[in-house]
Amino acid sequence: MSPPKNIGASKKQRMRGRSSCQSRPFNANHFHGAHQVERFIELEKRKILFERRFNINREWTYREVALILEKKKWYDMINPPKHIKYDVVREFDANALPDEVCSLTLSAPINYLKEDIRPGAQIVLLLIFHNIKPRLHCSSSPLDTTHIANSILRDKQVDVARTIANELKMVAESGRIPGAKANFPLVFSAFIMSICARGRVHIPLRFHEILTGTIDGM
Repeated sequence: MSPPKNIGASKKQRMRGRSSCQSRPFNANHFHGAHQVERFIELEKRKILFERRFNINREWTYREVALILEKKKWYDMINPPKHIKYDVVREFDANALPDEVCSLTLSAPINYLKEDIRPGAQIVLLLIFHNIKPRLHCSSSPLDTTHIANSILRDKQVDVARTIANELKMVAESGRIPGAKANFPLVFSAFIMSICARGRVHIPLRFHEILTGTIDGM
C-alpha cells in the first residue's frame, strides 16, 4: 500500500509557483507590469504594417485632393517618419491593454475595381488603407472606409484621431477580448515612432526598418 500523498505540501508548492510568476521582475522603464511583458512576447509573432508616404502634386491630376489634404493640415499623415524600430512599436501596443470590454461591429466589405473609381478616390482610398485604417489587402473596402473616403472627397470633417484610436484599441484587444480578431497585425508603426519621439522617449539609433514606399500622385 502506497503512503498517503502530502496534499498540503503540493498545494503550498503550487501557491509558491503562482506567486513567483506574479512577482516576475520587469523593466519599469519599458512596461507597466509583468503582464505587459508577456503581451510583448506575444506580439513578437505579429506582422507589422508600415505606413506609406504620399507625394501628391497639387498642379496635376490629384490637385483637388492635394488642396483638401493641405486644408486639413494632414502633413504628418501623408509624410510619416521614415525610421521604425520594432521593439518600440511592440512596447507601445503591449502597454495599451484595454481597461474595458466593448463589443465589436464589423462592416461587410465591398469589392471594387480600381479602374471603376475616379483618380481622386483612388489616392484617398490608398491613404486610408495605409495610413488611417490599415489593411493587409486593398482589393475591397468596408462600408466605414468608403464613408471616410466620401467625406474626405467632399471636404467634410473627418475624425481621424478617433479612427486611429479605435484601430489601436483593436490591436490591444486582439487575442484578449472575446470576439476580437486573434492575430490582428500591429499598425501605425511610424505614427507610434512619432508619438514616442515627441514624448522624448529614448530610442536607440539602430532602426529595423526605413520607410521607402512612396505613392506618387501626379
